[in-house]
Amino acid sequence: MSETYQRPQPFDWPDGARICFTVTYAFEAFKYASQIKLEGAKPGTEDHFSLSYGEYGAKAGIWRTFDLLDEFGLKATFDISGATCELYPHIIKEMHQRGHEVAGHGWVNDYFADDGDPEGEFRVMKETTEAIENLIGERPVGWASPANLRSDNTLNFQARLGLTWNADDASGDLPFIQEAEGKRIVILPKVNLPSNDLVVYAFPKNPPGMFFDFFKDTFDLLYEEGEKGSPKWAEVVLHTHVAGRPTLVPALRRIFDYVQGHEGVHYARRRDVAQWVLERDA
Repeated sequence: MSETYQRPQPFDWPDGARICFTVTYAFEAFKYASQIKLEGAKPGTEDHFSLSYGEYGAKAGIWRTFDLLDEFGLKATFDISGATCELYPHIIKEMHQRGHEVAGHGWVNDYFADDGDPEGEFRVMKETTEAIENLIGERPVGWASPANLRSDNTLNFQARLGLTWNADDASGDLPFIQEAEGKRIVILPKVNLPSNDLVVYAFPKNPPGMFFDFFKDTFDLLYEEGEKGSPKWAEVVLHTHVAGRPTLVPALRRIFDYVQGHEGVHYARRRDVAQWVLERDA
C-alpha cells in the first residue's frame, strides 16, 4: 500500500500550536457572470445583474473586509483575478501594504483551465503572475485556479513560474508536498468546505448563523485532535462580494472571536503555511 494511504504521521506547527488558522478571501473579476445568477440568464452572454453582484466586492465588500481584519488583527491571503490589477490597482496596492498576501486566481474567475489548451492556461497564469508583480513589486508565491478547476498541466506551469503553493485539492486535512518539473509545490487541500461562504451560505441559501455553526463544529473537532497530539489546520474561505456584505459579517465576527478565545492557535497566511512546510520537510 502506498504511504499516502497510511495513517497520517503527526504534524507540527510553530511553537507547538495545537491548530493553524488561516483566512482567505477571493477578490475576483468576471467576464460574463459571477457565481450568483438569476433565473433566465443565458450562458456565454453577459449577465449584467450577476456582474453587478460581483462588482460589490470592489465597491463595498473589500473595505468592510479590510476593517474587519483590522478589528481582529488578522492578516489574510487574497486570491485575486489578474484583471483586478487593471480595474482596481489602488485596492491591490492597499491590500499588499496592509500586510495581506496577494496570490494568483486566474485572469477572470469565469475562465477555466482546459487540459486541451495548455498554451492558453499558461498564458493566463503568466499574465496574472506578472500583473501582480508589476503592481506591488513582489512576485506572488501561490495559485488557486478559478473554481479550483486545475488541469493536468497546472502544477507544471506553477513550477515554471516559481509559484510554490497550490489550493486546487481536497484530498487531505494537512498540507503536503508534490513535485512538478523537479520543483516542490506545497498542496494546501480544501479543509474549508464547511467554512466556504459559497458552499455553506450563498448556494444553499442557508441562514448566516449556520455558517458559524458549521465552522464551530469543524474547528472544535480539529482543535480536539490537536490537543491529543495531532495538530490540524482550520481555514475560512470567503469572497469579498459575498462575505463583504453586512448579512454575513456578524457571523464572521463570531468566528474570529471564537478562534481567538482558544490558546495554542497559530495564525498565518497561506504563504506562511507553505514556507513552514517547505522548511519543515527540508
